[in-house]
Amino acid sequence: MDWSEVQKLIGDLERVRVDYKETPYLEADPKDIAADLVAFANRQGRHILVGIKDDKSKEGKKINADESQLRILNIANNNCSPPVSLSFDFHSASDGDVLIVYVHRKKDMPHAVVERRGAEIYRRTYYVRSGGGKRLVDDSVLRFLFREQFELEIDTAASLCFWYDRSSPTQNIMEGVADYSNYMYAFLKRLNSSDLQQLLSDEKKMMAGLILEIFPYAFLLDLSWRFTFSWASRINRGSDVMSSFTPSRAADLPSSNITYKEIPLPSGPTLSKLSLDVAQVFRESPFQLKLPKGTTIEIENRSEDTFLTLKNPKFTVSIGMSISNWNEGLPYPVALPEGEDNDEKYAFVKFNMMFDADFNLPDVSDDLFEEHSKFVHTIEDTILNEWHWDVVVAKLKDRRIDNIQNNVRNILAYMENPDPEYES
Repeated sequence: MDWSEVQKLIGDLERVRVDYKETPYLEADPKDIAADLVAFANRQGRHILVGIKDDKSKEGKKINADESQLRILNIANNNCSPPVSLSFDFHSASDGDVLIVYVHRKKDMPHAVVERRGAEIYRRTYYVRSGGGKRLVDDSVLRFLFREQFELEIDTAASLCFWYDRSSPTQNIMEGVADYSNYMYAFLKRLNSSDLQQLLSDEKKMMAGLILEIFPYAFLLDLSWRFTFSWASRINRGSDVMSSFTPSRAADLPSSNITYKEIPLPSGPTLSKLSLDVAQVFRESPFQLKLPKGTTIEIENRSEDTFLTLKNPKFTVSIGMSISNWNEGLPYPVALPEGEDNDEKYAFVKFNMMFDADFNLPDVSDDLFEEHSKFVHTIEDTILNEWHWDVVVAKLKDRRIDNIQNNVRNILAYMENPDPEYES
C-alpha cells in the first residue's frame, strides 16, 4: 500500500472506524489486542493502523510484517470467540513502516474476549467500539449484538409530485389519486386572494417554494393520524386495504405528547411573503401526536430544500426534500374535454425526497431499540407507500387496467345477451 492510501485511512474523521497504535502495541498483552479486535468487529469493523501516532504522524519505526501479522492472527483465533476475521496490508518506507489491520464486521454472533481452562471457555467479555476507544457492553447492547440482522443507519430515496389547477390552486384536484394531497390542502385551502395573486405573479418559483415549505407540516399531520394514541402503532398492508394496529404493551412505553406549541413556526422565504397562518391549521385541527419520550421536532426551510427532523437521545430521523422541476400540464396522461389545453390549465412540481435515520446504539444504551426501530420503519413505510410518486403512478396504472378489464367484461356480457333492457 502506498503512502497516499495510508493517508486516506488516517484522514477518516470517524474515530469509531480507525485506531492509531505505535509499534510497542505489537508486543502488548494478548487480552488487550483481543479486546480491540472484538470491539471493532462488534461495531462496523475497519482499521487499526500500527506505526501511526495519536497526532496522525508516522512513528518512524521498522516493523516485521510477517511476524506481527502471525501474532495478531493467533490472538484473533485463540483469544476471541468466534474468531475475528482479519485482513492485512503493509506500507514500508525509509521514514517508517505502517501495518494496516483490517478488522471485518461480525457476521452473526457477537465476538468476545475469552479466557480458557484447557479447551474450555470459562469467561467471555464483550466489547464494542465507541468514539475513539472501546467499552464493555451492557445488557441492552448485548441483546442488540445478538440480533442476526440490524440497521443502525437507514438511507432511502423517494420522490414526490404535486399538481394543481393553475386558475384555482386551492382546489384539490389530486383527491382520490394521491392521498397525501389532503394534508397539503389543509394548508393551501387557506390561501386568500392576495396570497394567490402573489403566488401567480412568479408561479414557477413561488408554487414550488410553497409546496416545499408546507411539506414538513403536512407530513406531521399525516404522522398525527398514525400516532394519535401511541408511537408504537404499526401499519398493516393487505392486498386492497391498509389498516393500523397498536401492540398491547404500547401503553407502557414512555411517550411525549406533541401539541402544535412544540412545532417550530415557518421561516422559509416563500411562506414569509404570504398571510397563511400554519399554526392556525394545527390549532383548529384535532392534532395529537405521540412520539418516543424525549423526541423534539426541528424544521429547516431554505430556498431549494427543506428538512423535517425528529431528534431523540437514542436516534435521529431526518426527512429532506428538494425541488427537482416545475412543468406545465399534468404529470400523467389524461383525456381532457375537446378544446381544453392541458398545459394552460394545469402545472406540476416534482421533488426529490431522502429519508435518513441513525441510531445511537451502541454508543448510547437503548432498552427500547426494537420498538424505536419499528417506529422509524413505520415512518419510512409511510413515505415509500403513501407519498412516493412511483407508488402513485403504479396505482394509476392498476386503476386503468381494472377499468379496461371491467369494460371488456361488460362488452362480453352484452355480446352474450344483447337485450336492450340488459344494456340499460
